[in-house]
Amino acid sequence: MLCVLIDGKHAGDIEFHRRRATLRYKPEYIRDSAVPLSSRFPLAGLEASGPELRNWLLNLLPDDESVLNHLRSEFGVDRRDPLRLLETPMGADCAGAVQFCGPEDVADLLASKGGEHPITNDEIAEWLRDYPVLPASMDGTRRDLHVGFSLAGMQPKIALRSVADGTWTRPWGSLPTTHIIKAARIEYPDECIFEHIAMETAARLGIPAATTTVTEVDNLQVIVVTRFDRFDGGALRIHQEDTCQTLGVPPAEKYERCSGPGITELRQLASSAGGSAASRNVDRLRDMLIYHWLIANNDAHAKNYSWLFAPDGSPELSPLYDACSWLPYRGNRQVQRIPLAMKMGEGFNLKTCDKEAGLVGLAEKLRRSRSEICERVIEFANGLPAAMDATVDRLPGIAVNPQRIESHVEELRGRAQKCERLAQTTLRARP
Repeated sequence: MLCVLIDGKHAGDIEFHRRRATLRYKPEYIRDSAVPLSSRFPLAGLEASGPELRNWLLNLLPDDESVLNHLRSEFGVDRRDPLRLLETPMGADCAGAVQFCGPEDVADLLASKGGEHPITNDEIAEWLRDYPVLPASMDGTRRDLHVGFSLAGMQPKIALRSVADGTWTRPWGSLPTTHIIKAARIEYPDECIFEHIAMETAARLGIPAATTTVTEVDNLQVIVVTRFDRFDGGALRIHQEDTCQTLGVPPAEKYERCSGPGITELRQLASSAGGSAASRNVDRLRDMLIYHWLIANNDAHAKNYSWLFAPDGSPELSPLYDACSWLPYRGNRQVQRIPLAMKMGEGFNLKTCDKEAGLVGLAEKLRRSRSEICERVIEFANGLPAAMDATVDRLPGIAVNPQRIESHVEELRGRAQKCERLAQTTLRARP
């Protein structure tokens, strides 16, 4: 049995029978809380089961099968069911306010039992460099570097807790992580720099975005992301779920071009809060979609849109995260052949999106006017060069390829001008 804690309360239990999972909420949790494990599993339902629950849990785990295999091996978990990893100490710190543990550990988590161990920059760098093979190869004194967190995605990363003196610790038990540290993949040089440029530029344009910094640990370039699902200095957790979890979709279907969710499904979720909250959600969604298109981010799939739960259980679209332009990595591919994760108009690649039909299609899917969409595109396209320059000017003095950065900035300037002209043309066209 897998015990489920939300915001430090025993919310319910999940029982596994073969490959079937069943969630049953605790009556006292239903009485005292309004936040469900997922909007797909409301408290009024009392119980949930089926493939959607398994998919929800699978979306908490790393996407890389080799990482999962190493973790299964280390913890002695049945290779046929990776969900058993949530019964290990990994389940103590997941995305949002949820924690998982076996029945024997519930009392400790409810009593806020936990602590932290110092970790050096050398150890952080070693973890990231050797990811994903490290868990199975570490010696007995250092095997627990990953214990206490579970992160989805493909990029090498580690979740840690920031200390006031600027150092890091590995929390365990009830103590939350506060930051995620990611390293660039070998095939994507300066990936951390380009992600940071995209994230901070978005924030300068007024788009709520996770706070990022880029630095080096033991000569390894990393991006440090402040978790938006933590608050009060990391003392408390905020519950959240990504769009695949909300819709009961497995992580393998996170891209619309792989039968996953698209803009229409995102808009429906954004509107589900009702009233002014729905309008704010759609406004934020509109801005994120325009920005991803503007910078040619081909990885803005459903798992990169998350929903934070308000105290009353209503969903709020989270800040932007994991945004990065694909322009530096297209190789010999023409820009127009870069595919987006979600379809704006008639197709996925920029050849079809960079047309009047693309902007009109976006407006229709969001149920907003074409003038609203075009005016927002013009605003972002005009503001992007200055916002990007300010971001680049503040980059720290770490080892980067300045020519690569300069080329990226110039290419994005040109793309912004092209997008602005398209929006002007679409705005003048007859509906």
